[in-house]
Parts: sequence; structure tokens; C-alpha cells
Amino acid sequence: MAIDSVFQSWRPGTRKQYSSAWTRWHMWCNLRMCNSIKPLESDIILYLLYLKQLKKSYSVISCHKSVILETVKILNPNIVLNFNILNRFMKGLNREIPPKPRYVFTWDVGKVLNVIAKWMPLQSLSLKLLTFKLVSLVALCTAARAQSLKALNINHLCIKEDVAIFDCGDLLKTTKPGQNFVIKLCSYEEQELCPVLTLKYYLKCTQSLRKDSQLFVSFKNYKAVSSSTLARWLKNVLLLAGIDIVKYKAHSYRGASSSAASRAGCKMSEILKTANWSSAENFKVFYLRDVQNDHIESNYQNCVLNSR
Repeated sequence: MAIDSVFQSWRPGTRKQYSSAWTRWHMWCNLRMCNSIKPLESDIILYLLYLKQLKKSYSVISCHKSVILETVKILNPNIVLNFNILNRFMKGLNREIPPKPRYVFTWDVGKVLNVIAKWMPLQSLSLKLLTFKLVSLVALCTAARAQSLKALNINHLCIKEDVAIFDCGDLLKTTKPGQNFVIKLCSYEEQELCPVLTLKYYLKCTQSLRKDSQLFVSFKNYKAVSSSTLARWLKNVLLLAGIDIVKYKAHSYRGASSSAASRAGCKMSEILKTANWSSAENFKVFYLRDVQNDHIESNYQNCVLNSR
């Protein structure tokens, strides 16, 4: 089917989300005896109102609208829709049910740092604790998503003196095709929190065991792990630090890390560059929590690791 080819043009995560939204739209259209591929503006608006009645959030409704419009435009290049009406509708919806951030407050980065700093010397750690230490350090020092952590590959790793650089290519959620994104780790003066030192030792310990070139491998069978496994590891570290994992999920590392960097005086441009955000607006609305200033230039990683 043509719709399957359309979905293949998106990345796996987007494809999964869009496929679910399109299926729901298609079923709704079948019940109302209207054409899901050649809808009227009124059909789309009625469907979005239906989602609103189901108490769906603005972001969910907006996602469904995007799926419908993008897919319909691809399948029917000559279709004429009044986007002014649709945009006006979404603007009004935004005022009725404005998008809300998941977290009102974030957790204290210092709590996690204090716990993992105690996991020394590295030689005394089990592979499990060593893995937990590295994955949490990388997540904090780079504001990386679990998807980004999964994309780290030792075949695309360059270690020069006190810097480790991963070339992630165009595999990440926010990376545009043809634009490479790199994740960089720098040495830190306190060895118990040095991501480069921990990375080097992790690579040494897993060199003869690993069955995949993905950086993070299972400490049980040494095979590549999924994004959900990485997310579970990050939550385990939060739990060990006494942080409520019912409230805070793995993705909260991104907001906690970037907010800590901002509180410590990291320049906004450095935060956006490190977290791979194109605009400060998204950061300020959905991630920035309890921040006083962002005007002093500083290194992102050091701002985070100095949060103890």
C-alpha cells in the first residue's frame, strides 16, 4: 500500500508514533463514511474535536493533525486544503488546552553525582555498576536521550588525549538528514566523576566480552541493548540516589542536566549546542527548571559536574 511507503520515509520512532495516529484517524473516517486520504477541512477539525473530547493533550492532537496533513499531501499532491482555517483552529485549541511540561520541578543532579562518585576505584566495580556509572555520566554530561545513547558506537569513536568524540551521523531524532551530530566528552579534574576515564576503563573491561560495536552492551550477555534498557538503567541510578522514579523517568536526565548547567552559568548557546536544540524556546518551556541566569560562558559538562 502507498501509505506503507509513506511511513517508511520516517525514522523508526516517528514511524511508530505516526502509524498509530493514522490508524486511529482511518478507523474514525470509516465509521463516519468519509475518505481518510481525501478529507475535507471539516472532517479533520471534527476529528481533532473528537480527540479533545477524549481529553487528549494539545501535543497529542497536534501530532494527529501533522500525521493527517503530511500523509494526505504526499498521497494527494493536488489536494487543496484551507490551512488558514486549520491553523486558526489549532491556535484556539492552544489557548483552551495549552501544552504543559511533564515536570514542574526537576531533581537535584548533585544527588546522582554524590552516589556515582562513591563508585570508586573503577577496578573494584562490578560490570553492572561500572555500566550504570558510565551511562549516567554520559547522560548528564551530554543531555542525551536514551535513543542517542543507543546510537553511540565504538567504531565511530575518536579519543584524543583528554577528549572522546562520538560521531552519531544523522541517526538521532533531532538531526536533519545529511547533518552529522557529535557527542563529546571531556576529562574532568575529579577522577570519580571523569566521563573519559570511566569510558576508557569500560572499553577495556568489555573489549574481549562485547558482541557488538554499540558502546553500551548488556552486562549479562554482552550484546547490544535497546533504548528501553538504557532508560531502565538510568532509572535504576535515580532510584539508588533516592529520587522518585514514579515521578521522574529516564528522559528527565535531559531537563535536570540542562537546568543544572544553566544554573551554574553555562551560556545558552552552549546548552543548545550540547543538547542539539535548534531553539531556546523548547528548552525554556519544557526543560528549564528553577534557573536564575544563563549569561556567563562556561563549559556545559563542567557546569553539570560541579553541581554537587
